[in-house]
Amino acid sequence: MTTPLRRDARRSIEKITAVAVEMFAERGLDCPLGEIARRAGVSPGTIYHRFGGRAGLIEAVAPQVAAARSPR
Repeated sequence: MTTPLRRDARRSIEKITAVAVEMFAERGLDCPLGEIARRAGVSPGTIYHRFGGRAGLIEAVAPQVAAARSPR
């Protein structure tokens, strides 16, 4: 059984994913994780803790990034 996330942890994840979608769509998948963390208002360690690193973050936001990059 998984322990539910605290409200602040959920907010951090939401901020990270929103910023990551925006930055990956604008600058590509190799943009600095430190900058994503800074814009999201979290420490870089939070990205590693919640997503395991770049690959996990990309995997978590790939559908949104693809949608953001596709022409409308």
